[in-house]
Amino acid sequence: QGQLLLEESWLGFTWEGVFDGHSPPIVGTGPYMVTEDIYDQWTSGAIELVPNPECWLADSEGLTPRYDRIELRSYDDPTAIAFALETGEIDVADAGCEFAGAASEDDTLYVSDALCCTGDLVSMEFSGVEDQGNLIRMDPLVRQAMAAAVDREAIVEECYGGFAVEGSSLVSPVFGVWHYEAPADDEMSYDPDAAEEALDSAGYVFTTESPTVRVASSASLAVTEGWVAEGSPLSFSLVVLSRYVPEYAGIVDRVTATLAEVGIDVQYSVSSVVILPMYSGEWYELCPPLYSEDMVLARRHYIPDPHALLFTQSSGAYGQITNNWYADPAYDSAFDSSASEMDPDTRLSLALEAQRIQYDDVSYIVLAYPKETLVANFDLEEEFGNWTSDPGL
Repeated sequence: QGQLLLEESWLGFTWEGVFDGHSPPIVGTGPYMVTEDIYDQWTSGAIELVPNPECWLADSEGLTPRYDRIELRSYDDPTAIAFALETGEIDVADAGCEFAGAASEDDTLYVSDALCCTGDLVSMEFSGVEDQGNLIRMDPLVRQAMAAAVDREAIVEECYGGFAVEGSSLVSPVFGVWHYEAPADDEMSYDPDAAEEALDSAGYVFTTESPTVRVASSASLAVTEGWVAEGSPLSFSLVVLSRYVPEYAGIVDRVTATLAEVGIDVQYSVSSVVILPMYSGEWYELCPPLYSEDMVLARRHYIPDPHALLFTQSSGAYGQITNNWYADPAYDSAFDSSASEMDPDTRLSLALEAQRIQYDDVSYIVLAYPKETLVANFDLEEEFGNWTSDPGL
C-alpha cells in the first residue's frame, strides 16, 4: 500500500537500495534479476539484468528470457540520449513526447505509438470529500460544464505532440471492449457554448460585482442544498503532482485558460507529494494539503485489469484505494454486480454501465490516454511484435 510522503520526509532518505544478507541483495520473481554487483552498478548509473533461473514462468508457462543480458541506463539530457542511440551505446530509450516527436522525423530511428499497456490515463479528479474546498464542485451540472469546456484534442496535439489519444472514460481503449465510448448524442466533447448555456441554466451567473467569474445564484443547486452561500464564486483549486511535468505545464495552462473563457476560475499549485494518498480514513486525517483541494491533476496506471481502476470509484474502495473519495449508489450497484457476475458478457455489460454512470457524473475529466514513447535504433515491431494491435506483447 502507498503512503503520503511529503518532500521534507524523503529528502534525507539514505537507504542504499539493497537488503543485507541476500545474494543478490534484492529479491524478486520476474524473468530477470540483478547481479551481486548491484550496488556498484546502481551508484554508477548502469544496472545489469540477467536471466532469473528461478522465474516461475519457466515451469508454469514454459517461457524463458529472450535476452542474455539487459542493461538499464539513466540519462538527464535528451541530446545525450540521441547521441547514445545514434552511436549504438543504447538500443532503446523512453524519453518522453518531445524527444519521440523529433525522433519520428529521423529515418534511422523507430518510434512506438502504441497506447500504454498499463492503461495510463491523465485526468482532473474531483474530490468527493464533503467538508473541504469549494462545494460547488458537488453539482454534477458544474462538472459536466467543465468537461465540455476543456479541449482534449488540443491537449493531445499541443501537450503530447500526438503521443496520446483523446480522453473520455475511466478505462483506456488499450483494454479493447472494456473501454466505454459514449454515444455521439451523450458525448461531452469540447463545446464552450454548450458549457456556458448549461451553467446559465443551472443558476451560475455573472454579476456586476463578478463580471468575469460566475457565482452561485439562489436558483443553483449548490445554494439550495446549502453547500455554499449565494454569491459564492466558481473558483476552484487544482493540485498538480510535480512528478509529471513537463506535460502538465502545458495542460494546466490550457485547462485554466479554457475554463476561464466560460467563467470558471482555477488556481493551481504544485505538490511535492511522492505517492498520492488514497487509503483509509487515517490517511485522510494526515493529508489535508490534498484533500482540502477541489481537484487533482494526476496520471494513473494499473495492472492490466480494468476492474482495478473501476474499483477506485466505488464506495468499497474507501478503506483501501479510493482515488478521490467518490461514491454513487448507482455506480456501486453496477460495479458490485460486475465483480460478482460469472457470465462474461453480462459482466462486461455491467462494467460498461458503471463507466457510463461515472462518465455522466464526471468524477474525473479524463484528458488523455498517453502512448508509449519508446525510441529505438532497430525495428521495434520486428523485434517485439506490433504493440498497437497487441499492447504489452
